[in-house]
This record gives sequence, structure tokens and C-alpha cells, in this order.
Amino acid sequence: MGCDANGCPILENYQGRQIVLTPGHQEDGTWICEYVITKLDSSTCPSTKGCADGTFHSANEARVAALLTAKTIINSQVQTSEATLKSKATRRSCGSCGG
Repeated sequence: MGCDANGCPILENYQGRQIVLTPGHQEDGTWICEYVITKLDSSTCPSTKGCADGTFHSANEARVAALLTAKTIINSQVQTSEATLKSKATRRSCGSCGG
């Protein structure tokens, strides 16, 4: 994934959003990873932040889990946006035909 074992942050672009993954080494030797999701084409949209559930044996395992979590959130946001757009288009077409 383009990072070393020290847990440096990495960036990934996915579906018009940027995901920043920042792994962290715990005192007990395990790893966690925080993600921050930012929409690329808008500076007004708030970022979504979180961590992958659980602790992991390596920085890479933590990054993979956080990336999968972030992509699941993005997929959900995209589906919601598409449904909203379809709903608005349906209302406009019904309004224009009197229905």
C-alpha cells in the first residue's frame, strides 16, 4: 500500500473522495487505524472520521481494515445520494406532467 512498517499515513482516492489512513501502534504491541474521508470536489462537506473495529497485529492489517470500513461508508453515501437524485428527478417529472 505504499507505506513502511512505522505506520505512516497513506492517501487513497475512491469514488470522488479521499481517504486518509493513519495507523497507530499501541502500547500492547497491536495496531489500530484511523480513517478520514473527505469529498474531493467540495470544501464545504464535512469530513467523516473513524477507526477500524478491533486491534491488529500489523500496521498493514489495520490499514486494510480501515480502508474496507471507509469504502463501505462511501458506498453507502453514494447509494443514498443516487437514491435522493432519482427521487428528485421523479418528483420533477411528476410535477411537470401534473401527476
